[in-house]
Amino acid sequence: MSDFDLVYYDSEEFEAECDVAWDEGERLVKKWASNQDYNERNREAIAAQSKERREKDPQKNIDTCRANYRKHRKALLAQKKLYYIENHEEIKTKRREYVHKNRDAVLEPNRRTAAWCVEFLGGACVICNCEIIAILGDRYATHHLDPSTKTYTVSSILSGPEERLVTELEKCILLCAPCHNRCHFGPHKNTLSALGRALRDKWINVPVDQRRYCGDDRLTTTFKQKVGF
Repeated sequence: MSDFDLVYYDSEEFEAECDVAWDEGERLVKKWASNQDYNERNREAIAAQSKERREKDPQKNIDTCRANYRKHRKALLAQKKLYYIENHEEIKTKRREYVHKNRDAVLEPNRRTAAWCVEFLGGACVICNCEIIAILGDRYATHHLDPSTKTYTVSSILSGPEERLVTELEKCILLCAPCHNRCHFGPHKNTLSALGRALRDKWINVPVDQRRYCGDDRLTTTFKQKVGF
């Protein structure tokens, strides 16, 4: 800290600025409390006015809401984050209760998306050609040909943007659960077995719409003998 800073922080000018900032803070707190009190006393009238504005000019109301959000975005996000930190256990409990109570309604969109993913990847295991019907609960796996390119597990982004889902599916092939288990070994799913490496070499540069079961030519005879086909 320079000599100028020391002189400034000991000056009457600095004390005056602190007093102004303190007074401004107190004014804002009182204004906020006054607004809260007014809103509580006139809740029904405010709700009626808001409804009338929305019905009179819906687009103007939407534009106003968006403008207010952009203006106060950082403060709103900080407020939400603080609320979550202070109430995260209660939020998690309520979320679990809701999902348990409305399990079918919550999971149905993901089930439909999962069925679409299976269809996108061909609808059948590329190794054994067994048909997979995800909507009936068939066990299957979207296997990443190269684990190092894996950004998400497909099941974790079923409810996300379609572009992100398609990008991830283009790195995968469709396998039934037993065949997928044979593509990995060891405690880590990112470790490929000999079968997994063979699939990677065969399909990695092939467009996703051509990664389909191809009969006896899917693997070399020597390799099929090695892995027990």
